[in-house]
Parts: sequence; C-alpha cells; structure tokens
Amino acid sequence: FRCKDCYDSPRCAICCVGSHTCTPLHALERWNGHFWERSSLCEIGGSLFLGHNGIPCETPSMQSRTMNILHTNGFHECNVVACGCVDGDERNLYRQLLRAGLFPATSISPRTAVSFSCLRQCDLLMTQGKITGNDFYETLVHLSDNTGIDEPRCKYEEFMRVIRLWQHVQILKRAAVAFLPGGISSADQGSCAVLCPACPRRFVLDLPPREEWFETEFVMVDANFRLRCKERNIKDLPLTDGLAYYVRFGPYKAYLATIGTQTEINVCDSGLHAVDHANLRGGAAYAVSGVGACQCRHMLVRPNGVGDLQKGERYANMDYIIASSLRGSKPGRLVVSYDIVCQWYRNAPTRLPSLPSDICFNPRDINSFEEVIPKFHIAAHGKSCQSIFSLNYRAGMGRTDGENIERGWAWMNPAALSTREMGEGSRQDTLDNQWGAWNWRIITNMGSSFARRLDEACLEATRHRAQHSAFSKSFSPELVSAWSLMLDEWTKDPHNAPNPFKEPEATVSIVDVRKEVNAEEAAELTRGEMPRHATSAGQLIVALLEVEEQQRVIAGLRSSTNGDKSNTRTLAVDDKDVALRRKIALLRPIQKLYMPGIAALLNVDQDDDDAEEDQTCEEIPLYLPSGLRSDRRDAVCTRGIAEKELRFRLAQAEDALYSMRKHLRVKDLVGDFKTQHTAGTGQKANTRMHSLLARYENIIQRDASRYRAARAALESLDRDGDWKNKFLVLEKKDVRPIGKKEGPGEGHRETSWIWLNDPLQGAAARAEGNADLNDGLRAEWAMSRSRAERWEEEREFLRAEMCRVLLNFKARARWWRALPGRRRVESELLCCGMAAYAEKQASIFETLCLNFASHW
Repeated sequence: FRCKDCYDSPRCAICCVGSHTCTPLHALERWNGHFWERSSLCEIGGSLFLGHNGIPCETPSMQSRTMNILHTNGFHECNVVACGCVDGDERNLYRQLLRAGLFPATSISPRTAVSFSCLRQCDLLMTQGKITGNDFYETLVHLSDNTGIDEPRCKYEEFMRVIRLWQHVQILKRAAVAFLPGGISSADQGSCAVLCPACPRRFVLDLPPREEWFETEFVMVDANFRLRCKERNIKDLPLTDGLAYYVRFGPYKAYLATIGTQTEINVCDSGLHAVDHANLRGGAAYAVSGVGACQCRHMLVRPNGVGDLQKGERYANMDYIIASSLRGSKPGRLVVSYDIVCQWYRNAPTRLPSLPSDICFNPRDINSFEEVIPKFHIAAHGKSCQSIFSLNYRAGMGRTDGENIERGWAWMNPAALSTREMGEGSRQDTLDNQWGAWNWRIITNMGSSFARRLDEACLEATRHRAQHSAFSKSFSPELVSAWSLMLDEWTKDPHNAPNPFKEPEATVSIVDVRKEVNAEEAAELTRGEMPRHATSAGQLIVALLEVEEQQRVIAGLRSSTNGDKSNTRTLAVDDKDVALRRKIALLRPIQKLYMPGIAALLNVDQDDDDAEEDQTCEEIPLYLPSGLRSDRRDAVCTRGIAEKELRFRLAQAEDALYSMRKHLRVKDLVGDFKTQHTAGTGQKANTRMHSLLARYENIIQRDASRYRAARAALESLDRDGDWKNKFLVLEKKDVRPIGKKEGPGEGHRETSWIWLNDPLQGAAARAEGNADLNDGLRAEWAMSRSRAERWEEEREFLRAEMCRVLLNFKARARWWRALPGRRRVESELLCCGMAAYAEKQASIFETLCLNFASHW
C-alpha cells in the first residue's frame, strides 16, 4: 500500500494503518500486481477513533459504525469509534465529531460528515470563485472516481445542508454571538455584519473635533436586477434573518404588503428607466426581480442595507432598505448617492417618517441631508441635474465617485446564476456570506489602497491648487471675489442659488439632436416600425461617435508617452487600448444589423492577422456611413442611418467650434497674465503657467481635431450642402484667439473665421463687463476651484479615515479581549476555547493595525 498524501514509500497493511492513526482521511492505493488502484483505510482494517487523538478509547461507548466522510481529496468510508469516557452516549456523537474537525450532517445518529478543511475550501471557492455547491460536490465525486463506474454513494443533499450551516455558524462565530448571555436570540439586527472601520462611529473613536464634513456618512444606493430568484413555491426561511446584511424577512414583507400600487412619475430628462419601470415585475416565474443595496464610501455593504425587490425599483422598497441601513445611526451630515436621487429625494422627507417605527427617521432632523448622483450615471441626466447633484461640484465630497456599489455588483454578479435557483432563505444566507467575504477583503486591502490614494490626493491637491491660483490671477480681484461669493452661496443652497457652473450653450448641440432622433424613433415605434435591435440606429451612431472621440484621446495620450514602454503612463494607455477594443467588439454585431454590407469589410480585416496585431485601437476603422464611398453607401447601410449621422455630425461640428472658442478665450487670458505678471519672476511661477497653457493647448487641439473629423464626414455625406457656408476648412492658422494678430501689424490683422458666427464675438467680448463672456469664464473658474477643493478634501478625508481605521482596530482588539467574561459557561473546555478564539481575533486586529501603520 502507498499513501498519495504522505509521499512515503509503500508499506504493508499493518504499517499503513499504524502510520495513519491521526490522518485517517488520506487517500491510499494498493498494488494489485499490475498497477496501483484506489483503496482505503477502512478496507484494510483502519478506524477513526474519537476522543484520544487517534488512539482507541479503553471504554468505547458503542460498536464502530461506518460513516461517509467528505474531504478535500474525495469521499471516504470510515469505521468510526466514539469515546465512552465523556459524553459517550449516542446523542453526543456529533460533539466528538466536531472536536475531531468533522461537521456531521445531523446531530442525531449521524452517518455523514464533512471535514472542516473541506468546508473551508468550499466556502472560499464559493465566495472568491463563485462556484456553486454542486460544482464543488461534483469535483469531490470525480476525485473519488472519474470514470463513473464506481461512484460513491450520493450525499449531495447532506453536503449542501452542511455547507449552508457551516457558513451560518462562521458568521455567528466571527460576530462573537457565542459570547452573548442570551445566545443567538439576543443578537441585535445587523450585528453579524462586517463593519467598516473607516466610517465615522463616535461611540468607538475619540478623535479631535473637526469640521462637520469630516464626519460625513455616505450611503451609496443602487439596485441590481441580475440577482433574481425563481418562484419555487417552497417555505425556506433564512438562518441569518436580519443579523447581517439583509433586512429582516418578516417585517419587510409585512410592510410591503401594506403598500399599494405607487405611481412613480419620471420628472427627470435623463435616459435612466429605473422610475419608468418601477412597477414592472421581472417575470411571473420570478419571486424576486432583483436586489436593492446600500454601501458606504469605502465599498462595504452596510448592515441591514440589502433587500429583495418584488417588481422594479419602487420607492417603498428602496426607502425601507435605506432607512434600515441607517438604523441607530445619527450622522451630523448624511450624503445619499443614488442614480435617480433627483426624483427619489423630492418626497423623501414625507415618505421616510411614515416607515415602521424601528427604522423611520425624518431627513429634516439631520443637520445636513444631501443628495448626489454617481459620477458615471450623471452624464445620462439632463442639464438641470448636471450641477446640482454633481459630486465634482458639491462641497465636502472629496473624490467620492458614488460608483463603488457598481464595483460590488460586478463582484457579485457571477453568483447570480446559482442563487436564482435557490429558495429565498438559502439565497439570502448565501448572499449574506458573499457580502461578508467582500467586506473583509476590502478591509484587508485598506492598508495598501489608502496609502496609494493618499499619495495621489496629496500630489493632485497641490497641482490643482497651483493651477487654480495661476488661473485666478488672470482676472481682476473684484471679479474673482464676485465669483467666489456666487460659488459660496450656491454651495450653501444649490437648489435655489444662482448656478456658477452654468455657461452659454451652443446653438445646436449633440444632446438636442439626440432628443430629436429619440422622439422620431419613438414615433416610428408607434407606427409599428420595429428597430432591428434594442439599441436603435441613432443610439448606435452616438456610440460610434463616442468611440471615435476616445480614439482621438488615446492617440494624444500615446504620443505624450514618447515611445517609452516602461512608464506608468504607457501602461495606462495600454489599459485604455484594451478597453476600447472591447467596446468596439461589442458594437460590431449591432452595426452589422444596421449596416449589413460591412460584414464583408470586417471579414477582410479579420483575415489580415498581421495588420490587426500591428494596429493600435485608434487605427481601427469604425465604418460609419461617412467612411464609406458614396456609391456603396446605399448598398451597405439600411434606410435613414446615413441621414442620422449627418445630423449628428452637424451638431458635432457646432459643439467642437463652441468648445474651441471657449478654450481659446481662457488660454488667451492666461497668456496675457503670464506676459504681464510672471515673465522673468522665477522658474517656479513660469513653470506653472507653462503647464497651464500647455493643458489648454491640448484641449484646443482636441477640439480642432473633432471639428475636422466632423467636417470631413459632412463632406462625405452631403458634398454640396448649405453647411459649407458656416463650417469652413479649419487651417492651423485659424485656431487663434479673437484678438490675435496674424500679420506684422494692425493693418494686416484679420479675425479668424471661427469667430464670425460666435455669439460672443467682437472686441467688446474681451471686456470683463461682458456678461456672456463672464458666464463662460466663470464656469471654467468655478470648475477649476472645485477640482482643487475636492482633491484637498480627499486628502483630509483619507487622513481622518486612516486614523479611524487604526483606532477602530485597537478598540476591536480590546472588545474581543473583554468578551470571555460576559457569559458564564459550565464547561471548562468550552470556556478555554472561547477565550482562545477571542484572543485570536484580538491578535488579528492588532496585527492589521501594525501592518497598516507600517504602510502609512
């Protein structure tokens, strides 16, 4: 016989049994005269003796029994002999199994058990790799027999019951529920959740007094409609009901039963449909259509901050989830980030106080209750939301982007395929376990992530403050003072005060054309003209134009790396290259539906493998209608798509000209200030001004490139159109400020044509009293100041959060060490075990504290 786990030489049966008294779950093989075949200790007389470290008990409580034990290396049939010295009766066999590291499938007369190491491995793979319990079980089956000839006895139901109970017990153990005098029944709601050590909790910390925004509590809210659950028609209650991240099952369902049909009116001009679809069920086959959740600023899921959605993203569900996550919290300043907060907040002060008494609160009772939209989602909102709910412009937000919850969804979504098949209770327990693992991963990574973010914040805060100071000196002190006052007033009351970020708009913008095209396509639907894809032709053109703009941006970034393939900037460009290639690949199937003829062109490109490998992402042809020859366009494109691109290109040219004129004005003013005030005053001041001028020059050249691309497309789509009277050929010499001299003297000066149709044109436009020009420059100045302030706030946020983390770890270690005396237990073994576990947890937090402090 030989052992596959001991890596030892072959032995006889007696020696093999003797060497495995403490390792009975090793995999054995027997030489049959021709080859090694699978065997087991049970076959050669080996037994698993409980209670004495593998040594047989002198007074065994019963005859040996054969048990099926699942281990990391497969299935084992073992002769199990219980100890009769202490707790030796049949009812206490499960205790001896647990002490031996085996989790029985039942507490009464168990015949199946799973080893702790197997359960740990399965738990880690389920949380990190999102594998299903069935996948892991089948792996054990194939480890035991990969031919299907001699498969082990089916223990799937027992294994799934054990892994669910194991995960539940681990959650309770890590939350110190065993130390409560009343046990699990006395545990508070949310007490088993892994708490964020960086969020403000005054009852733990003793920090010096700071400004109010330092103690801000951020709540990131969103819904995920991938985490659904099928209607199983079975009674399945969660084990961790309300103890971790989910709201309590019963009270939540009871509250929703009292809520009738809510009329959700969409009053925002955004492209988001959360409100429109709030009362639409996810399908008759599904009991749960999705999940609503709350996270903190640091990506941790909040205790009792998750709830199932029965239809869409209804206010009733989301209100309950938000209020539940804030139970017991009394923040001085609360910031709610939600992609439809512009509609949610309108009646929130009347809805939230009407919730059940244990979670209800009135936003008016909070000193500062603020609402913002995540940075990525705000781009889909209308102009009315762009400033008021912007995390970039609102004070006291730092560099919070509000999109952390989307990162959490990306981590959770792979589990959706398995959890949708579970019962509601099992699904909730599984998701609670997943979020516990997610929260702990975030905490253990705070040491490196906070250090990296603080370095970046310090660098960017200094850089943007210097740029803003240089920019402010381009204007008179009186004008800067007036703008500062306006920005301060808006910061105090963004909903009512004049908006300093509002600027003059172009006569026709891409947003306007998008609205027109969307309205026309909606009219086509009412006439029964169905689109070829959920993405309409107009949306496809917009997406391709966005890709074209990203190609120009990446081309500029690539040229700035100077061919150095080793620096960080080059690696960042490579990451953007890969992301853009992926986006283009996702658009290709949709493009083939509206432009069927390009399939042949794409096939030719794919056949040329060498050319494709040498191509950068900005060199990949997009095959817009304007990029095709006029004699082939009608054959390649479906009806109307070329006309839609023409309209978007006209708006793109208008937008590009407007943006170029605005940035030319700003650069001209900065250049004048440099000439008058910083020339010859020192290298530091000149370097800052040169950096500022170079930044605006890059923006201007990008505007010029966008205009030239739009005009080239117009030339292809409508060669003899009236647009030629307005959009002339843009030469390099035309890209200059309105007062820039072209010739050697005033008599030879001509105004560049780009200013001839500008509503802000003329010499008077350079005067500071001109209101229109001031609006454009004021908006640029306000954004510059906001950038500097947000980075400075982020720097201070991180310093305070680092302090909180270290103090929380120390407090947590003290808390664990004080636990053993809270509950009296008669068993000396249990008392020692609880004390050892408390010391282990305290040591973990102390080690984390020292490790983080060394990074910071």
